[in-house]
Amino acid sequence: PPVDKIWYSAADMNRFKYEAILRIRKWSCKHQQIHSAHSRTMISTGTGRIVNVENGVTSTSSSSSSTPSHSSVLPSNGIRPKNSNRVIYTNPALSCESEDDDEDEGDNVLANLLSMRDTAVLYEFKSILIVDSHDIFLKLLSKGLKLLFPHTEIATACTVEQAWKQIERMNFLRKKSGGEIYSHGFDLIVVEERLKPHIQPRANTGQQTWNGSSLIQKIKKEIYDMSTFNKYSKRYPLIVGISAYLNHDMQHLKASGSDFVWGKPPPKMDDNLKMEMLKKVMIKRNRPNVEEMFQEMSK
Repeated sequence: PPVDKIWYSAADMNRFKYEAILRIRKWSCKHQQIHSAHSRTMISTGTGRIVNVENGVTSTSSSSSSTPSHSSVLPSNGIRPKNSNRVIYTNPALSCESEDDDEDEGDNVLANLLSMRDTAVLYEFKSILIVDSHDIFLKLLSKGLKLLFPHTEIATACTVEQAWKQIERMNFLRKKSGGEIYSHGFDLIVVEERLKPHIQPRANTGQQTWNGSSLIQKIKKEIYDMSTFNKYSKRYPLIVGISAYLNHDMQHLKASGSDFVWGKPPPKMDDNLKMEMLKKVMIKRNRPNVEEMFQEMSK
């Protein structure tokens, strides 16, 4: 029978890329002089074009150029010259003969745990939606979360309606690209309670509320319905409710189903917060061996 040419999923490819990047990063920190010499030769742009850096001058070449560069054509003997441009996959860190594979067992255990953690952060947090009626807070939150998760894509919305449009747009794009099924398009959704026009919830009035907690509650209900009636697991988002009036709004945000509740200004964007968020989202998505992984890292 014919064999599928693509035997890996999009998630498998992403994990491979993340692990390769982490391995290069670790190797580069240990061998800075070699890394410096290697990185001066070539910068991979991911577009099929190669950026050469020599004596402070940059130039580009393309494999589709009418005049092929020595980076795109091998000599007849099949051996690339030592001074030729190299692609990212020739980085010494990815060699099977890397001396880093001979480290002490204890160092390997720690390195593997850190690699697992960093890989998990890269895999679990790929996209963020921030919902706030004030442009200044959208910018500040975007900046803070970008420091915490520099690899992520960040989208913003000012109203509940805009937020739902962003969620629907991302769900559509996710389905087209394949891979793991998202429930609401994003990995992290941060929602301000007092969205404009802000309407305080009133019992037994039947009045539609357009505050942040109503948006969170709707997402939470859909997640519950999916997890109860759908046998297929989904990539559920981590939800953060946020308010400048935390003493008054905390109860609404917690009751609506927020995984975290932040005030304004938000908590310090540091490694401790990142690990709290990572653990919470992994548990929410039923990832295996989460507790064991974090217990080992805390030793």
